[in-house]
Amino acid sequence: MPDLFAVNAQIERPFRFADFDVKVLKRRLRKEAGKVQRQARRLISSQGVSQPGAMPGKQTGRMQKSVKTKVWRSGFGATIRPILSEGDYYPAFVVYGHRGPKTRTAEDNRKHRKTVGGKVAAPRANFMVAATEKVGVSNLQKAMAEAMDDALKPMGIL
Repeated sequence: MPDLFAVNAQIERPFRFADFDVKVLKRRLRKEAGKVQRQARRLISSQGVSQPGAMPGKQTGRMQKSVKTKVWRSGFGATIRPILSEGDYYPAFVVYGHRGPKTRTAEDNRKHRKTVGGKVAAPRANFMVAATEKVGVSNLQKAMAEAMDDALKPMGIL
């Protein structure tokens, strides 16, 4: 599976979860996670078949549309990942490559041998990691620190 990216906030003592305005945190998390989501979708946007090691190309747009953001119910995190509800997990085949069908035999399974033969589709670059690097982990950390400050202000703590 391609790496997913999670943005989350940790609370140091003496603060508790109840000290934060969750609506403010969720709004900010949606905004910051949306940046990574848009960048990941942009990286998949080139038309046609991609070359091995390059970013995946787009033929139907199914994988591009599958990159989604989900804010945690607690409001202290969000996950950005390709979510496909039906069939095989397509992004994993693209990122890691795959062998042709029926290349592994029962004898290979019994003897715990490595599968013989090359991959039919060579691996492509991991678009989730690249999107995170383009947005910048330090920028996301800085934005989350500001969000935590903003979430404390309405509560009268800061």
